[in-house]
Amino acid sequence: AIERLKKMFTGSGVEFYQGLSYRHLMVVRNRDLDLQTTPPHDISGRKVAEYLPQGRDAALINEIMQDSRDAFRQDTGQATSIWLWGQGKRPAMPSYQELYGLKGAAIAAVDLIKGIAGCAGMDIVEVPGATGFIDTNFEGKARYGVDALRDHDYVFIHVEAPDEAGHMGRLDYKLSAIESIDSIMLPILMQGAKELGDCRILLTPDHPTPLRVMTHMAAPVPAIIWGTGIEPDSNMVYTENMKPSFELKDGYKIAAELFR
Repeated sequence: AIERLKKMFTGSGVEFYQGLSYRHLMVVRNRDLDLQTTPPHDISGRKVAEYLPQGRDAALINEIMQDSRDAFRQDTGQATSIWLWGQGKRPAMPSYQELYGLKGAAIAAVDLIKGIAGCAGMDIVEVPGATGFIDTNFEGKARYGVDALRDHDYVFIHVEAPDEAGHMGRLDYKLSAIESIDSIMLPILMQGAKELGDCRILLTPDHPTPLRVMTHMAAPVPAIIWGTGIEPDSNMVYTENMKPSFELKDGYKIAAELFR
């Protein structure tokens, strides 16, 4: 359907780029859009009519969404459409290396994360079999991460599977994802860190996605730092109820905690 949409809107200033799973990209050129959109995972099970795009340019976006129904009818025979959300403009920012003198790499299946990493000047490491779901290549992500640390100062590894399970309300999927991180990824990363020498690992989610609400929440998240120069604390398990040894109100300052 994305290829059909590309052809439908050729020459209109609207471009479509195919991503992974349900995440794709629409680019509108030479327009400063005024929009308020709603992520679909915030309205699971609700009627969508009252959550359509709002704002000065909403008519344009709603028209594109309506026109997309033709593409889906031809491809699937169903009267569905694209759902546009999460709009924004590419930021202009100095690279992480320019600011801090540190060369970074990112490993992720989700294009949003790759885009943020690209804007920060990080190298994007592609891992075969990375799907953004519970069938992702957990082992490959860990091994590629260790390899990337040989010529980078830091590597960011993003695992989407627990978040996707939360949006679906699937306890079995969430448990499977967390267990795979624990049993497959962490042993490889910890062994690699030991072999590399002076190295630390930070383990943390970026936000909660509780099964009961099936969407993101703004709340503190647990974090662990392990490795060179880090003394063990009293925590024996990693949960939302662990007693923190450090606490940050501004999440963007976590790198300073990691590299101190």
